[in-house]
Amino acid sequence: MSLNKLTKRYSNALLELAVEEGQLERVHQDIEMFYSNCCECSDLYKLLKTPIIKNDKKLKVLRKIYEKGFSKITMNFISLVMKKRREYYLKEIAFSFINQYREYKNIVSAKLITAIEISDEVKSKVKDYVHTKSRKNVHLEHFVDEKMVGGFVLEFDDHLYDASISHQLNILKKGFKKNLYIKKI
Repeated sequence: MSLNKLTKRYSNALLELAVEEGQLERVHQDIEMFYSNCCECSDLYKLLKTPIIKNDKKLKVLRKIYEKGFSKITMNFISLVMKKRREYYLKEIAFSFINQYREYKNIVSAKLITAIEISDEVKSKVKDYVHTKSRKNVHLEHFVDEKMVGGFVLEFDDHLYDASISHQLNILKKGFKKNLYIKKI
């Protein structure tokens, strides 16, 4: 089974169960936290990926970390995935669940990269722009990239707006390489 099919199958089952039990928002919060922990804490991610540590010990560690904070549905789901020996894919399943949740709630994820921190007013205008283009609710993530000279890069759905100065300079550079002013024989 391909990774994409596997992650969708598990995440879809969790989404359906959470909706059925009326716990969608709670489960979503749990999975968001789990995913961000996997991204930020390399030790947790390594624990899930290592074949050296047995599953029952991995599950005990996860229970110690999350049992008090996570809902019963989320903990049972993690236990099930561990029992099926799919713990290697828990991070990917969590990512797939987050995407399916956003699709279910009609939310588009947008990523805005700027050279400097921007005001909430500008963020609000960007959200409004994305909302008018996608006709969906917007979840905007803003990142500051000091390597960027200026401008911004906006990415959502299948759209990429690169209005960065570095991109504009690259376009100029390519234009100068062509040297359109020399007569071609």
